[in-house]
Amino acid sequence: MDDPVLRSYLREFSEANNLSGKGEPDIFEFFAAYCVCHRDFSEHVILEDVVVAGGQDTGIDAIGIFLNDIPVKSHAQVQEIASRQKIEADFCFIQAKTSRKLNAAEIGSFIQGVKEFFGNKYMPANDSVRDKRVISDIVFQNSVKMRVKPRLHLYYCYAGSYKGDAVIDARVKAGREELLSYNLFSGVDFHFVDSDKLQQRYQEVNLRIEREVQINEYATLPSIKGIRQAYLGVLPCKELVKLLSNSDGRLHKALFNENVRDFLSRNPQPSPHFDFANSPLNWLACDMALAKAVMRGASLCSGMLGISS
Repeated sequence: MDDPVLRSYLREFSEANNLSGKGEPDIFEFFAAYCVCHRDFSEHVILEDVVVAGGQDTGIDAIGIFLNDIPVKSHAQVQEIASRQKIEADFCFIQAKTSRKLNAAEIGSFIQGVKEFFGNKYMPANDSVRDKRVISDIVFQNSVKMRVKPRLHLYYCYAGSYKGDAVIDARVKAGREELLSYNLFSGVDFHFVDSDKLQQRYQEVNLRIEREVQINEYATLPSIKGIRQAYLGVLPCKELVKLLSNSDGRLHKALFNENVRDFLSRNPQPSPHFDFANSPLNWLACDMALAKAVMRGASLCSGMLGISS
């Protein structure tokens, strides 16, 4: 890989996940699965459970199957979730390449692998892919309990910069239409995740994010020891949506992964960063100007907003 910025991300990721002994292409497969699954589906994904890359992987590097945003990996788990409630199913397929350029043949192989996962099988498949096919069959056996047909998501992650290509776009469109013709899915989407988007996703998963919001009405609160300024403000709904959305405009699920009050209950010395411990939604404002706040870092369970600077 000749992208020094992305390489630094891989280095931090590999050290944090004990992958330093693996080669760069292998680390990149885990990194791509992390940036996709933990951001778009669930932080509870165990990467070793979704990465299927290796010999006879049918052109697919990772496969995630989710019921109601819960990653599933066994027959019993599918049956247990389906027995309790109506289900929504998502299938996620990932291909990861360290090259800077898109390759139409490799994209075609990836799409072919997904088609064979749900349709006629031609290529030999390894145990990991076959195990995922078994779980997929069990999910479809519970179709009567689904709110809608499953959603299918394809991600092609690579180390370049996406510019668009007529030939590749045509191949992707043809693949999507063929997958939709299986009449198994309520929707099929295909995402190119280039170097910049991978970096952005990694930052969002790790809550290294910054948002600027407009506060139309606010009042200064009395002095609080250790706090330079404190305000009570009214945030327009569209500004709250901005706080809760990721770079694609979808719900930023990572915000819901930490419960502040649960954290404080296990810590005899409350964190100075969370001054309003009874406010379920807490942001730390790094800068505060008239009617405007720049927020970094967040923890959310539900409800009201407390801002401190």
